[in-house]
Amino acid sequence: MKKKGTSTHHIVPVSIGGSDEDNNKKEVPILSHSLYHQIFNNWHPSYILRYVLETLIPFFFKISIDIEEEPFKEFLDRFDKTMLLKVDGKSSLSLSKKEIQESVKQININLENPVVVGKIKEILKELLGLWNEGWKPHLLFFRLVKDWFTTDSETELIDRAQKVSNFIKTLIL
Repeated sequence: MKKKGTSTHHIVPVSIGGSDEDNNKKEVPILSHSLYHQIFNNWHPSYILRYVLETLIPFFFKISIDIEEEPFKEFLDRFDKTMLLKVDGKSSLSLSKKEIQESVKQININLENPVVVGKIKEILKELLGLWNEGWKPHLLFFRLVKDWFTTDSETELIDRAQKVSNFIKTLIL
């Protein structure tokens, strides 16, 4: 279903077992959807979020995040459970902790290459509306969860993401 200037984004991609139900769909701007896939391809949201927290935020903002510590651990556990609700019942897609860790290790973005780094930063800024003073780690995390991984009805998860975002904000003060 396409509305003028938007496309349907499957939160958990259908190609990896995501359902075609409304709880797994979000209308997003067409250009942004294209940019999203330039960075994240069809990765599972649980992998993307961990990669952002463990790799991209520390790389871009020089802060350390341990996803095994609170509030990250509790949030990611809840996030993973929410993502399982978006999977086709016939899918064998599993989210065991070990499988997630192994999958995140396989994400291969060359952060040694300044051209790649610059492109990723610009795409993330455009994708999440983080220009100028908006380029902050807590906003990067929160907008990714709110704008790409949740539906408007998932208010509890969005509220929890806001709390984690507020915690990330304390790491840069």
